[in-house]
Amino acid sequence: MNNCTAGHRKRLKEKYNRFGHDYLFDYEKIELLLTYAVPRVDVKPLAKDLLERFGGIAGLLNASKEELMLVPGVGENIANLILLVRNLGADFHKERLMHKTVFACTADVIKFVRMKLAPLRKEAFLVIYLDTRNQVIDTGILADGTVDQVFIHVRELLAEAIKRSARGIILVHNHPGGSVTPSHDDRVLTECIRKTGPAMRIDLLDHLIITHDAAYSITTDQRIELGDEQSYYLPGETKAAAEKIKDNYDKLPFHPKKIRKPMSELTQKTKKKGGQP
Repeated sequence: MNNCTAGHRKRLKEKYNRFGHDYLFDYEKIELLLTYAVPRVDVKPLAKDLLERFGGIAGLLNASKEELMLVPGVGENIANLILLVRNLGADFHKERLMHKTVFACTADVIKFVRMKLAPLRKEAFLVIYLDTRNQVIDTGILADGTVDQVFIHVRELLAEAIKRSARGIILVHNHPGGSVTPSHDDRVLTECIRKTGPAMRIDLLDHLIITHDAAYSITTDQRIELGDEQSYYLPGETKAAAEKIKDNYDKLPFHPKKIRKPMSELTQKTKKKGGQP
């Protein structure tokens, strides 16, 4: 590494240390990251090339290892580093949300799974296991399949829930082709689990399909656009409304439709049943 490259790297690190992450241009952030995989080469041109090819940081982090290694100058070290950053981000969101008391709204569920499932090139089936207070017990990929199909056995799914002493499950799977529309098989599976689960004291709370830009709740039969934070909420379900019932939420059975009802209606229903709001 020549003195010019060494001096540039030093200045870039000093800029990051002094002013922080948000002060850097996007290409500088990627350039700084690449310096930890490529010790002796000027990586600014490669950083700019990666952002241009994949359309920005989000596109870069969503790229597969094979796609990354097609870029001239990208070897296994760089590809693994970029994948590691993405997967650590997914781990961060998973752990943070698993320590929440409950899922307070549909948005929490979508944020929980989106980073894990949206970038996958094959269809995968994720199960979230919850206890009686809607706390997350565990999550797991139950199955993955070809690019356009995944096979799930209801008996196997319920057996995994019983093994974890789960009281409720949320099913999530991705559609790598980009279409968020549920298939006939998706609806049949949902109905089968909805009818079979209660006999084993396991409730199906929701079944979501996730793509890169949208989600679909089969349980409520509604499409959810994944743009800004507000759009994670089902129609009529505002962030303020979700926050308002969060403190009482562990006393209510989880269902997205209930989040959209006024707090007064929820309180009246609880009183009629002899409970406390």
